[in-house]
Amino acid sequence: MVVNNGRKDEKALENVDNMGFDLVMMFSAIGHVCDLHVFVVGGGAIKGKGEFFNMMEKYYRDMIHVGM
Repeated sequence: MVVNNGRKDEKALENVDNMGFDLVMMFSAIGHVCDLHVFVVGGGAIKGKGEFFNMMEKYYRDMIHVGM
């Protein structure tokens, strides 16, 4: 959870949401062109997956065609 002094940091949550949306926009564009089956996200980004991964999956499923 993105917290500051025990409280949710709304600006940080907004930034995480924006980052996730932009990343998914890139993934969906690549997925439509290359017909990939998996994206590998690694490095330091994956350490914060609890904050953005479920949201990213929802955004991705909303952006791709049903058959993908």
